[in-house]
Order: sequence, then structure tokens, then C-alpha cells
Amino acid sequence: WGPVCPRDGGGGWVLGVTSAVPLVALNFSVRRRLGLYLNPRAPVAADWTALAEELGYEYLEIKHLEAQPDPAARLLEDWPGRCPGGATVGRLLVLLRALGRHDILADLGGRIGEGRALPAPALQPLPGQGAPAAPRGSGSASSRPLGAGQSRAWPPV
Repeated sequence: WGPVCPRDGGGGWVLGVTSAVPLVALNFSVRRRLGLYLNPRAPVAADWTALAEELGYEYLEIKHLEAQPDPAARLLEDWPGRCPGGATVGRLLVLLRALGRHDILADLGGRIGEGRALPAPALQPLPGQGAPAAPRGSGSASSRPLGAGQSRAWPPV
């Protein structure tokens, strides 16, 4: 499989993100921004085809992706299937750095490093349990008595 599935150790950090975070964790807005940077063919900057080559895609595979309306998005969707466990956010950032796409790293690196590019975990009670209780004396809404006609909705809005 060539360089499609290189391992970066799984424990390193790139721009504040563990290299083990799977690529599927990237949210839609970050994927869209990546497409805005990588889809235009530019002679002075590495585009999605350069990234595909770095990932080990062959000429005919790249030509097939080129026919897609959003080839960068299709590449990012295809890569994890070709490389289970090896397609990570950290690896993508390393490749973008190697390709000299510091503009992308500057724009998206902060979002990814701060976790804004990753979906927020859902805060929901376990089956058979009510809403999580706040510590006593915290003064939160869940520790105050309810007035007449009030209820606590879960999840909180």
C-alpha cells in the first residue's frame, strides 16, 4: 500500500492534537475549508492531487477523483477506507506541513488544536439514570428546588 498507511507512532502530538485522532472525527466545516484550499488547481501551491500522491494514490485513481465535484472531500472520505487506523488528523497535518501548506495549517490548525474541528461529545444520562446531579452547594439550577409549574428538561437547553 505504499505510503498510504504510514504510522506516526500513535502517541505523538501535532498542533495540540493527538496523532491518533481518526480522520473521521473532522467536522463538516473543517472538511469544507480544506476543500476550499485544496480543490483549486494552483501552480504555486500543492493542491489535492499532491496530497493524493503523498497518500500513495496512483495516476488513474487521481484521475477518477478529479471527476468528482469536490475531489478533496472525496479523497478525505476515501483515505480511511484504504488505511484503517492509519488515516488520522495528526497524519493529515504532518502531510500538509510537508507539502508546504502553512496557510492551511495557520487557518485550520487553531481550530483543530483547540478541538473545534472535532464533534463535541454528547452529554446524556446513562440508560436508567436521570440527569447528572450537580455537586451539593454548587448553586446550579439542578440543586435548587423547582417552583410550581417548573420542570427540568433533559438535556438542558
